[in-house]
Parts: sequence; C-alpha cells; structure tokens
Amino acid sequence: MHEQAVVTGRGLAAAGIDRAADLLDALEDGHEPRAFDPRGRGGERRSRYHDAATLMALCAATEALDGMPRAGDDHGETAGVVVSSNLGNLDTVCRAVEVLRRGSAEALSPMDLPKASSNVIASTLAIQFECRGVNLTVCNGASSGTDALYLAAVAVRAGRARRVLVVGVEAAHPPARRLLEAADGGGGNGKARLVGGAAAVVIEAAAAASSRGARTYARIDAYAHHMGQSPVVRSVDAALQRAGERRPGLWIVPEEDGSSADVERSGLPFDGGLPPRVLDLSVRFGLLYGALGVFQCVAASLWLQSAATNDGHCRTAVLTSGSRREGASRLVMRVGGDGHSQCQSE
Repeated sequence: MHEQAVVTGRGLAAAGIDRAADLLDALEDGHEPRAFDPRGRGGERRSRYHDAATLMALCAATEALDGMPRAGDDHGETAGVVVSSNLGNLDTVCRAVEVLRRGSAEALSPMDLPKASSNVIASTLAIQFECRGVNLTVCNGASSGTDALYLAAVAVRAGRARRVLVVGVEAAHPPARRLLEAADGGGGNGKARLVGGAAAVVIEAAAAASSRGARTYARIDAYAHHMGQSPVVRSVDAALQRAGERRPGLWIVPEEDGSSADVERSGLPFDGGLPPRVLDLSVRFGLLYGALGVFQCVAASLWLQSAATNDGHCRTAVLTSGSRREGASRLVMRVGGDGHSQCQSE
C-alpha cells in the first residue's frame, strides 16, 4: 500500500487574477495574455533582493501555504520544496556574464552572485517557509511542471516528506524571450508569447492532512512519460491504464499539441460517450513552459472540486505537458483522498 498524495493548498501569481480560486473564471474573461509584475504583490523589500521569477514564486507559495502549519507546529524536516522553472534566473546569469565580459569578477554585485545559482528559487522558498526536507529544481523542458508534481507525490508516498510545496514559475524577462524566439526559429510564433507567472500547490500525505483536519482538493494518481512518435497520445494512454480509468472528464492540453480535434484523433475513450471537456490554458496565460504543469494542477483541482459537487460522474482529470521534440508527461488526478491507494507501478 502507498500513502495517498493529495492537494491541500494552491496559489497563483498571474496578471488579472487575485487568487487561485479565480483561475477557471479567468479562462472565460476574454483577456489576452499579458505580463505579470510581481512587485505589486511582493512588496518593495522583496523586490529589491529577489529576481522576478523568485518574487512570483514567493507570491504563489504564500497563498498556497496560507493556514499550513509552520515551524513549532510541524517538523521542518518533513516539509520539502520542488520547483519547476526552465528560464527562472536566466536574467541574473546573463547580467553576471555581461559584467565579466566588460571587466573583472570584482565588478560583480555581491547581491547578484547568490541569485545566479540554478536552485535559487527552491532554496529561497525553503528558507522563507522553513522547509528543511527534500529540495529539488526540475528544468527538463516543457514537461517539467508535470514531472515536478510527480516527484513531489513520490516523495510523499515514500515517506520522504509529509508535505511538499510545488511551484512552477517562468519570468518573461528579455533573455528568456530572446532564447525562446531563437529556439522557435525567430518566427515569433508560439513560444514568443511568454508573459510570465507562477502557480503553487501543496502535495501532502492524505493521513497527515486528515489528522490536522485539512481540506483536500484532489488526489494525485498515475503518471507516465513518453518520448518518440506520438508522445502525447502514448503517455495519456499509459497514465490512464495505470490509473484504471478509461473515461476522463477533463483533459488539460499541452501548449504545442492541444485542441479538441486532438482529443478525437487520440482514440481515447470518452466519458459517457462524449469527449472530455478540454482546457487550453495558453489562451489566457500565454506560454507557461516549465510552469504549465503546476498551473494545470490548480485548474484540475478546481474543476474536480466543482465536479464532485455538481456532476458525480466526472471525477477524473488528465494533465498533459511536453512536446513532440522533448517528450510528453501525463498526470491523472481524481476527486478526494481517503488515506491509502492501491499499490501501483511508479
């Protein structure tokens, strides 16, 4: 038997949204993707000492952890952090390189040097929120947000952590935009739409959540990753087989391959004879890249919460991220969580 991994907290830092609970409504507001400035929510002092990606992560994490036990109520060694960000502190690194090109190491700012570390976001969150357990940064491309959720769930199921803060964040600074445009062939389509944002969830052992009377928004179930031909369809099929579920009610599509037509072409079974509801977050949030999987987790938990109340047969959601070139990852989420799940292949 494995300990169930459940979602007990969620937070968001995105333009035009004040709280995570408003994410699904924002998909219907008709707004075009636009840049998010974290300085308004992060405060002047935080803005002075942190780069944009870290500020966004702190904003989202603060909301997700609202009401969670802190040091004194819970042992920090049982709380971990997993961050997904492919481009997070690239602006700081580029700034340091430019200083070195023009002069010497003595010209580098002592405030910038610590921020040039690739794990600066995860370490800052761990220090700020006193999480002294497992600490990881995932930066393996478009699927990294979904992979981060899976790694957090594995840590919880294995007893390595009681709860894990998972944050997906990308900042739309000039170096990130230039890199994505170059990778896109300079055409300005697709990946040039990066506007920046952060999402956070708390993944917790179901027994621990129950013992403190925490509200459970959703349960993390099966995961699959595939490379090669048709990675999207293959990973969806594998994840659903592992979950023992062939009729998902919701499919949140990847940024590259998503459309209602793709659902029909995939050959996936439909819930009640109808295609699952399809959500494409890029319409409202632009390119989320490494943050996508965690944004999807927030959206799925909101949808499952509503489905459990209003439509009992729609109890499964499929999160999808990745690309044909980088491979695709899928994570299945379900309503609720009651302590333990059946043993399954990881």
